[in-house]
Amino acid sequence: MGLEYLSQKSNKLRRTFLTGLAAGVLIYGCGRDSPTEPPISQPVDTPPRATTQSISPTSGMSPLEVRARYTCTDDKGITEYRLTKGSRVFTKSNPIDTIVTFTETGTLGMSCKDAKGQTASYGPMSINVTRPPVNSPPQTTLTASPTSGVSPLNVRVQYTCTDPDGANDIAQSLLTVGSNTYSTTATNSIFTFTQSGKVSASCKDKAGEESTKGPIDITVTQPHVNNPPQTTLTVNPTFGVAPLEVRVQYACTDPDGANDIAQSYLEIGDDKGGSERITTTSLNELFTFNGSKIINGYCKDKAGEESKKGPFYVEVAQPEPLDQIAFWRQTGTQDIYLMTLNEDRTRYTDLERITTHPDVDFSPTWSPDGSQIAFSTSRNGSLSIYVINADGTNLRRLSPPGLQSADDPDWSPNGFWITFDYEDENSYGVGKILFDGRGFQKLFSEPKTNCDDFDPDWSPDGSQIAFSTCRDGNFEIYTMNSYGNAQRNITNNPATDIHPDWSPDGGEILFISSRNNGNYDPHLINTRTLNATSLIQSSWTEREAVWSPDGEKIAFVVWNLNDIPRIFSMNRDGSNWSQLIERGRHPAWRPRQ
Repeated sequence: MGLEYLSQKSNKLRRTFLTGLAAGVLIYGCGRDSPTEPPISQPVDTPPRATTQSISPTSGMSPLEVRARYTCTDDKGITEYRLTKGSRVFTKSNPIDTIVTFTETGTLGMSCKDAKGQTASYGPMSINVTRPPVNSPPQTTLTASPTSGVSPLNVRVQYTCTDPDGANDIAQSLLTVGSNTYSTTATNSIFTFTQSGKVSASCKDKAGEESTKGPIDITVTQPHVNNPPQTTLTVNPTFGVAPLEVRVQYACTDPDGANDIAQSYLEIGDDKGGSERITTTSLNELFTFNGSKIINGYCKDKAGEESKKGPFYVEVAQPEPLDQIAFWRQTGTQDIYLMTLNEDRTRYTDLERITTHPDVDFSPTWSPDGSQIAFSTSRNGSLSIYVINADGTNLRRLSPPGLQSADDPDWSPNGFWITFDYEDENSYGVGKILFDGRGFQKLFSEPKTNCDDFDPDWSPDGSQIAFSTCRDGNFEIYTMNSYGNAQRNITNNPATDIHPDWSPDGGEILFISSRNNGNYDPHLINTRTLNATSLIQSSWTEREAVWSPDGEKIAFVVWNLNDIPRIFSMNRDGSNWSQLIERGRHPAWRPRQ
């Protein structure tokens, strides 16, 4: 038989059993032969019972938290739980496990109910709640005396912290004096203040209530201590080229007041030991310095304390000197003049007369340091050599007696010798003499039947002398050593070659030549290769060409301009002609220092 049949059979038997129960008769079996069962009594219906029940605590201080727990069981099932607080009822569907807060005395009970309406209960129980005591705040007293004075200041501080609820109710008591804090409920002490500060107190009880006093300000003044004076000094700029404008700002102040300043001055000294003192406490001025300076500021108070600033060094460089040319000027008298050129050396800016004499002074040459001028003059009835300071003072004769003439002087680079061409009773030649007029030496001489020798010129290193001569039948440029030996013809040309002038580096000699179709123009010859080149080609006559100290410019004389000699300048390559002055000859550049 299948499972479905057994299930149906079982259900039929169940119905038969239940029917029998309803009639009070149970018939066993399936047919009329089944035996009859005696009657069964009805089961007893029991109420639910509690498995967990507690209420705790039942007494305490307000607010009192009470935990209530209540769980019931019943075979018919629990349908409702009730929590009763005083007259209030709270219905729940689940077991009770909750916190109930009491602020005053009351009751608490719990119950449960099953499906048949039967109930079980726990309580009500009395919950006894007492009120907490009322907290009294703490009390604080604080005094400090004195509250001002001179350091060190002793201050008496009196402090108490009390609580009406008893000393045990004090949770924290702090006294703050200056930067220090003390834990105490009472003090009556001396505290020393060296600077201003405050006094304050704080008292707190266990309930968190707080009482504070202060802060009480304690003002402490410092005893008078002399403050030194203060000096400020600024100097700007601190270097440059003369004339240099420099702003100087100086101040002397005293924290104790201007009346406490006893002495204050600014001192401006130079590098030669001289100084200028300016008495002042404040200065803001623009100074013009033509030389280097040392600047100091000095300040002193009545207590003798000093404050200094400096030294500030102001370095003043001298400007690049403007070029100067000494020359023979042909005006009413024929004297030596000095002209100062502008920066690009294209014109003169100043003119100064060096000699004054009715006779002729010409052909100047400079000492290597630029302090003296040697020149030719006819003031003794014959040509002779004189020396004069560049400022026109200390005129004296240099060439020795016994010579019929002495002309065209040139100063040696070391400053000891001056060479010149001379004429005596029987000969022409070139000689040299010491700068003080002693030690005249004839470097060479030739019979008067020959042509003249003239225009001697020292090489930059002093080892050679170039000069003009016509000993070969025409004018040539020769060189020789400083003793008159090793003479050689360096131009060796049928044209006229005269007026030699060594370049500052010694590599070239500037001279005048008629090689350009008989016109006299400046030329250059290389002292090593002896190759000669023309600087310019003009229809005028140029003479007496000389180098500038830096070798970048050439001064020369131009004729054929209304027969008035004029001094021109040009670049070393022959370009950029500029007329410097009229009626001038024999230009000589002043050496740079």
